Amino acid sequence: TDIHPATLQQLEYGVVQEQRIAASGTLVQTQFLDFSASKEEQPLPTPCDVLVVADCLYNEQLASQVCRRCAEALERNSNIRILVTDSQRLVPGFVDELNENLRAVADSSGHSFQMVKWNEETMKQFAGSGVLIDEDQTYDIQVRTLWIGL
Repeated sequence: TDIHPATLQQLEYGVVQEQRIAASGTLVQTQFLDFSASKEEQPLPTPCDVLVVADCLYNEQLASQVCRRCAEALERNSNIRILVTDSQRLVPGFVDELNENLRAVADSSGHSFQMVKWNEETMKQFAGSGVLIDEDQTYDIQVRTLWIGL
């Protein structure tokens, strides 16, 4: 999911190009999602087996909305797998707030609660581009990932 149509188109193109996805028969769908919307205004897609939150933690307000929506996803589907990535480190309290939200879901649903934490790794010779960069650059990058439900 994303709020920008071009991002969704690029993801759809990438999925079509990835032969392992096509060969497995796995269904990958993209959908517009505004993290700031309430679950009444814009419910999360169903069914949703995997939710990927990739490099969306630009400020504390957005990070809080990500926490709320991740908790909502877990509340709707206790078997969901959620991947969150962060390469910017702009919101140091994200994991604490996320764990509070996840604990609240566990308490209200009777499910067990498992704290999440960042896994940090270096991606060597990463090739990528970004905003205002015309060509790919190759560099080592520190990334943080965390999984909910694994």
